Amino acid sequence: MDMIKLVCRDCGAHTTENQALMAESPFDKNKLLIGCPGCKEVDTLYRACDAFECWNESTHGGPSERGYRFGCHEHDPKNII
Repeated sequence: MDMIKLVCRDCGAHTTENQALMAESPFDKNKLLIGCPGCKEVDTLYRACDAFECWNESTHGGPSERGYRFGCHEHDPKNII
């Protein structure tokens, strides 16, 4: 399984889901707060395209040979290997 790539809207940090900061919400114990490991801001991360070395924002998804993939304006999910 591929690592989900994330980008921070505030500081531009490139990271992965396993590096993102996660904590239980003090307002709702059933929700997680997800933060940027770079600037420590909460709710600023967006999913990046699954194409190799592409960090554009993922805008759509679809089935591919490797399962469901996410693509950006430049990459069609069905062609991402």
